[in-house]
Amino acid sequence: MTAISEGIGSGATQEVSIAEVVEEPWCEFLQVNVKLAVSPVLRDGFKWKCAQGINKDTMKMLNEEFNFFRGLFPLKVFITGPPCAGKTFFAQKLVEQYGVPHITIKDVVAMGMQLTNAYGDRLQEKIEELKDQAEAEYEKARKKKDPDFDRAKCNPRLPDDVLYDLVKIQLNSAGCMNKGFILDGFPRSKEDAKHVFMDKIPIEKPQGEEQDEEAEVQYEEKLNDKIVPQYAIALEAEDAALVARAKELAPEKVDNTHHNEQGVTRRLKEYRARNVDDSQETVKDFFNDVIGYQNVLVVDAMLPENEQLAKMQEIIEQKGKPCCLNMISDDDKKFLANLQKIAQKEARAKARAEAAQAAAENEGAADNADGEDAEAGEPEDVQSEEEVDEVTLMILKEEQEHAERATAEESLKKQQAAEEQARKLKEEKEALKLERLREQERELLDQRS
Repeated sequence: MTAISEGIGSGATQEVSIAEVVEEPWCEFLQVNVKLAVSPVLRDGFKWKCAQGINKDTMKMLNEEFNFFRGLFPLKVFITGPPCAGKTFFAQKLVEQYGVPHITIKDVVAMGMQLTNAYGDRLQEKIEELKDQAEAEYEKARKKKDPDFDRAKCNPRLPDDVLYDLVKIQLNSAGCMNKGFILDGFPRSKEDAKHVFMDKIPIEKPQGEEQDEEAEVQYEEKLNDKIVPQYAIALEAEDAALVARAKELAPEKVDNTHHNEQGVTRRLKEYRARNVDDSQETVKDFFNDVIGYQNVLVVDAMLPENEQLAKMQEIIEQKGKPCCLNMISDDDKKFLANLQKIAQKEARAKARAEAAQAAAENEGAADNADGEDAEAGEPEDVQSEEEVDEVTLMILKEEQEHAERATAEESLKKQQAAEEQARKLKEEKEALKLERLREQERELLDQRS
């Protein structure tokens, strides 16, 4: 169960008693606990699809097959732009619209701090090493009146190579592999993007060629199709407009942040240095190269919010609405829940009717009357008028739309049939007219001869 949870979920499991789930339709399938020996016929020479069964190593493959055969494809979007362009705002809007995880570099670092595996241990060691360096620099410049260095409040900036590893770990997690993601603001440059989305594959020397163990291993870069975004959105605006926007922010959004004028100006300078226009080395250029210009959207960050969002939805839905997990709306959930209640109510009514009929046959009219009294006294799970009306209206609406489509199709067929008949009549008339002309020509020739 842990392998299944880690493969398609968060890895968390909860133990429940049989009594809590015994009435669930899937309960009986999870009660089988039989160990089977492999037949000698199948042990040797048999090509197994998954010889190890369901475990941590094979769950990823099974998970990909599950999504593929059910048409569930993750939606992967990257959104970039200068400070105050609205990256996080629109990332959250897309998350609400499509139900996929929102990935920020802050969340990625927090995830790394919670890792308990070998990489998590190495990360903690690296952080302690960075804190040691920060403390040494503080003590070197410290004055007598300065307080002692507080390691608990020290949050050192992680090196780029560590950030690359953490982002790749996050994008390869079960949630992102199943649902997709909206990647907000990172990678910051074309170089960052190469480290995150390009894998280094060792180049093997041809067979028969002498292997030099001391020679440096050569690598080739290969795009990681499983985590590279399908769409990239680049917000663009002039620096003056972005600084002006920062000045208009409410004080509570600016205090203790880098959204003030100085912070925005500094970060704008850093962003422009990493993404020089017309250099072919911007993060936008990377995605133009790997996913194509048609999947990269450039948006004017000064346009009204609804126009920007509409442009983003248009490119994301250019091949149809994405089909990934969590795409069921609240109305859909309510509709399905109401249908389930109706089905349960009908099943209970049918069971009571069968029980009453059996009692009448076996115990006579008196016992049957007792059964009816017991039935009358049993509380029913009655839906509210509002729920019934809503379900009825939705069903009627679907039936009406179906009838309208059928009528339109029938009308179109009749129109096409009438046009076809008119065309045939016209051709017959023209053929008859042509035949009369030819006959007249023959008669005229006969007269002359």
